[in-house]
Amino acid sequence: MKTNILHHLLFFGASFITVVGMFTWGEHLKNIAPTKHVVIHSAAPTQLTELAIQQPLIRTTPITPLARQALALQKRLRESQGYSPPLFVLTPALTDRQELLTHATVVSFTHPDTGEEVGTWDTSIQKYPTWLTLSTGIASASFAVNPKRIVEYFARNGYPELISPPIHTIVQSTVTNKRGVTHAETTAIARAGFTFNVSEVSSQIAQAIQSGTPTLTIPLKHDNGRVYFASSSGIVVMDLLGVGQSNFARSDAGRDFNIRRALKSYLHNIIIPPGETFSFNRALDNAVTLNQGWKEALGIFDGWDLRPTPGGGICQTSTTFYRALLAAGLPIIEQYNHSLYVHYYEKYGVGLDATIFMGDKDLVFRNDTPSYMLVQAYADGYDAFINLYGVRDGRSVDLLGPYFATNAPEDLTVFNRKLHVNEIAWVQRIHRPNGETKENILVSRYKEIPIRLLAEHKKQKEETVEL
Repeated sequence: MKTNILHHLLFFGASFITVVGMFTWGEHLKNIAPTKHVVIHSAAPTQLTELAIQQPLIRTTPITPLARQALALQKRLRESQGYSPPLFVLTPALTDRQELLTHATVVSFTHPDTGEEVGTWDTSIQKYPTWLTLSTGIASASFAVNPKRIVEYFARNGYPELISPPIHTIVQSTVTNKRGVTHAETTAIARAGFTFNVSEVSSQIAQAIQSGTPTLTIPLKHDNGRVYFASSSGIVVMDLLGVGQSNFARSDAGRDFNIRRALKSYLHNIIIPPGETFSFNRALDNAVTLNQGWKEALGIFDGWDLRPTPGGGICQTSTTFYRALLAAGLPIIEQYNHSLYVHYYEKYGVGLDATIFMGDKDLVFRNDTPSYMLVQAYADGYDAFINLYGVRDGRSVDLLGPYFATNAPEDLTVFNRKLHVNEIAWVQRIHRPNGETKENILVSRYKEIPIRLLAEHKKQKEETVEL
């Protein structure tokens, strides 16, 4: 009987000590192996004591979202790379990630010449989550905005929509017609645009987002576009030499048709070899008739008369071509201005116009550059463009004007006299890389000039255009 009583006392005493020990050990380990359920097994005193040591009783505690993320991340890392940093390393890294998700940077792109804002681009990890990458070691982990991911983004998606990049073109083939005019087949119309160093800008954007910088200014670079031409002597890389522009808004249907047809079907993609003389009229087959598909529109006859004629309005394209030649500084052999002042030619270069008439008046120049030239002609809305591409030889051009009798400098003379009230003048200066400068006085004489032009330019200073 005494033995039984003693046995029961020892049993309950051992059970009490064991349970207390289990709670004490569980309190110590609760952050190491959290669980939601506790299972208590029945066992003999010696077995219960042993169980308390092997499987400690742990109090139930709630798991935080951050801890859950850390556990999930740890599992993924172990599955993907075979190892993972400990939880106490992953947890602060995830905290840093949450902070980075709140960062945003507005990238402002500015014009290279004026500094004016071209547009803005909102960037953030929330918007572009693939830019954020995780770097890990055995005992390290960190999240960072990866500039390589931004470079990859540009490679896949191109520039932001607010930026118009340059367009380069390739000459795929050429064909020469019976009159000796060579036309090229190209992949596109080369266009000027903006660009920037993708690697440098990607690093700047990554650093700005990482540091929480709210704004970032990126100056753009201007690129005129290039033409690649495989000639008999090798690959020729052509740059923009000169641009001619004119406006033909408010033209009647026939005139509008003729302008667009001349640009697209006759002048576009003409190839001019080095040293060759180019004739505008020859490029138009030396004939402009209704049978060739031209429309009737007004033309100038006998200096005063305006009459319908096939191809009326083609002079808009010869005027545009002439302006491109002036901008490029190419030697002009033959050119005539219109006898009547034409309001269509006022924009982009009043007084700089060139009339043509088959068998009578032509626009002729010589390619004195060291290589081939390509003419690209097109209409953008109601603006006509002639872009001349070739190999640069270091020359640059200044055009000063327009000058009228009311605003011409005192030292500007034409045939040793001052400008007349019916004349408009420009000064062209061609600068060579050897230091030589050639000055040409360009004078257009009309039957009369609108009085408003003389009044508008009475006291205005000349504008200098550097091309």
